[in-house]
Amino acid sequence: LVVKNRAHAEDARPIDESCSCYTCRTFSVAYLRHLVMAKEILAIRLLTLHNVYFYMELVRQARARIIEGCFLEWKREVLAKMQMEKQ
Repeated sequence: LVVKNRAHAEDARPIDESCSCYTCRTFSVAYLRHLVMAKEILAIRLLTLHNVYFYMELVRQARARIIEGCFLEWKREVLAKMQMEKQ
């Protein structure tokens, strides 16, 4: 997601509606865009919180799938989903 894009100027949704990080639970994309455009340090902090949460959750899920013995299937599903979201 490119937060700077003008299309996000009035977007009241979170960065990721399925994410439960502090940033997604509390702030809209429009507000984050405002912070980025105003060069507020808070923008970097909030976006970093989201990104770290995303990767920690991804690794937590990967560990669980390894333990369950279905990592490769899960990996294919996650990569396919990410590819679809890119388009």
